[in-house]
Amino acid sequence: MDLAYFNSFFRNPDLSTPIDITPSTFDASTTVVVAELNHAQAGELLGVKKVKGGSRMATMYLASMCIVFFPATGNARVWLSVL
Repeated sequence: MDLAYFNSFFRNPDLSTPIDITPSTFDASTTVVVAELNHAQAGELLGVKKVKGGSRMATMYLASMCIVFFPATGNARVWLSVL
């Protein structure tokens, strides 16, 4: 993912609650950028059917999501907290 895509996806002005991104200002020379989302933000960004699901045996619920983005390489790692 490049820097422009990261910005357009996670700094989406249509979200009711802005995503917490640290550091708040960054560019291609920034080492690491972290975006933290709660359940409601992830649902708004990805779609509510993507953050809750399961089977008849168990229901899963995405409690939070953390994206660690490395602008220099364009790599990102995603951590999910599921209940």
